[in-house]
Amino acid sequence: MKGRVYLFVLLGISALSACQSSTPATPAVPSMVTDATVTTAWGKLVDDPSGKPLRGVRVALEPWKPCRAEPNVPWASKTQKPWKQHETLVCPNALATVKTQVDGRFSFRAPAGHYLLVIGSDDPSDLTRPTIHDQIWLKGGSQHLLAPTPCPTLYPPGKVPAGARCLPPIPQITFPSPERSTDYRLVTISHWEKPCIRAFDSYRAKWNLDPAVVDEWLTENNRAQIREVRSPHFHPWDGNANITSGFVFQPSGDKDCALSLMKLAGAFEVGVAGTLSYSADPRSRWVAALNQALINGRPQDVWISNGEYPRDPRNWKDRLYPSWP
Repeated sequence: MKGRVYLFVLLGISALSACQSSTPATPAVPSMVTDATVTTAWGKLVDDPSGKPLRGVRVALEPWKPCRAEPNVPWASKTQKPWKQHETLVCPNALATVKTQVDGRFSFRAPAGHYLLVIGSDDPSDLTRPTIHDQIWLKGGSQHLLAPTPCPTLYPPGKVPAGARCLPPIPQITFPSPERSTDYRLVTISHWEKPCIRAFDSYRAKWNLDPAVVDEWLTENNRAQIREVRSPHFHPWDGNANITSGFVFQPSGDKDCALSLMKLAGAFEVGVAGTLSYSADPRSRWVAALNQALINGRPQDVWISNGEYPRDPRNWKDRLYPSWP
């Protein structure tokens, strides 16, 4: 398959001497050569929350190398208004691409190194399921790839231990079992999320930017935060459970996500700190957004919205959560 790294066995054949012997030359016995720098990596993908294996889902391995914005206009030279030229983000091509089997398993071979594991369509138009973007290190030999789970504690910004590879815990929330296991998982995008994604991408289009891909880790994190705030036992806590500095939070918005999340909370508003600098950046290529009634099943005017849209971590080390899951 294109992009895979194969290990070939070379058959050594004894050379005949200049003077022919009456005994024919004996070919050398082939031997398997093991290479510690080559990794056979495997993992499993399931549905969240059912835990059933997902078959036929694309799995790609991309280099952990920066993407480039085209055209490459220095960011400092830009003004706080829609860009005249269209800007897109071009990222390294996948080194290997496979699909999950009937039991949800996938495997591939690649040299040891630092990679981005992409599981899903990675297509901005896909509003059925998000896409997993996971930071992995291949170490050689046989390696079981494990998905990140909730962190044992909420690490302060800049204090995430090296190699933590976990998601922020949310007080008062019990995560679905697939999110607490080490299998990779994909949720289904809900009707509360689709209008928000469409609104975000419509604003991106106004700024001549490519649409963003819905990300799995951001989606899980957004849902947990909304569930927490909507809980009848909710009480504020001193912490920040976002994965990125690029986010908006609107506790009393409107059922129209474009108003609640994108405008009232300032995602694309000029002069609002920490919003436009991310949402109107071509490097912000992943997104999750959710807008839901605060009190389920009751007529009321209070809605709760949350959105996250980090810059590609291969291009940018976020000050809030510097170790991408």
